[in-house]
Amino acid sequence: MLKISISETATETRWVLQGRVFGPWVSELNAIWRTSTRTRKGRACIVDLNDVTFIDKDAEELLRTMAREGAQLVANGGYIKNVFGKPKNTDRRGLSETVAAFLRFSRRSVRAMSTKQAS
Repeated sequence: MLKISISETATETRWVLQGRVFGPWVSELNAIWRTSTRTRKGRACIVDLNDVTFIDKDAEELLRTMAREGAQLVANGGYIKNVFGKPKNTDRRGLSETVAAFLRFSRRSVRAMSTKQAS
């Protein structure tokens, strides 16, 4: 199950994701993201992934898309911390780039494994 909490101020929209991001929850997150991008009105979008315990392949792709479209991903705890190692205390933009790089690497690894199995 996934819990999505969204709070807004004059300068930012903050999303807090908690739980497992997979299957139908990816579609739900995507729908909310699409609606939010139309109504953000220039505010920064911060996505807190600290309480995420699992991310499937589709969720990785969506998070990659969200980062490309301007979301600043924050990931310093729980499952995400284990996945990314021990991130340095860095600014949000740097962490977004780290998360996006991990997601690119993860996708390449899955492709490489699929290619080996097909051989």
